[in-house]
Amino acid sequence: MTTLAIEMPEEVLSSLQSTPQEFARQMRLASAIHWYAKGKISQEKAAQIAGLDQSDFLEEVQRESRAVIKPKHNETEEERQAAISQAIAELVASDVASRFGDPMEWQREVRKDRPLPGRD
Repeated sequence: MTTLAIEMPEEVLSSLQSTPQEFARQMRLASAIHWYAKGKISQEKAAQIAGLDQSDFLEEVQRESRAVIKPKHNETEEERQAAISQAIAELVASDVASRFGDPMEWQREVRKDRPLPGRD
């Protein structure tokens, strides 16, 4: 196994309230998730890098993906839902769908549909 040494200012570890061992574990996990999400490594390799089995790695990926999508500071769930509802209402009111015309016509044009023998 390869050993890597990383120089890190002491204040980084103290600000994270982390031991060097815990920081190394978090770095391995973060790197594995990053490379896995970019498609650079397989799930199996990512789990190896993180030092986990595949099911534990997937749980960590799921936990981290939820952590990335955070509400705005001090935003309640009700406020977030209201903002989403307002955005949807504005989208519907803008009548943006009318710009696309008839979806069936578009499909026929793109696929160049033609009548099939025996079908009318």
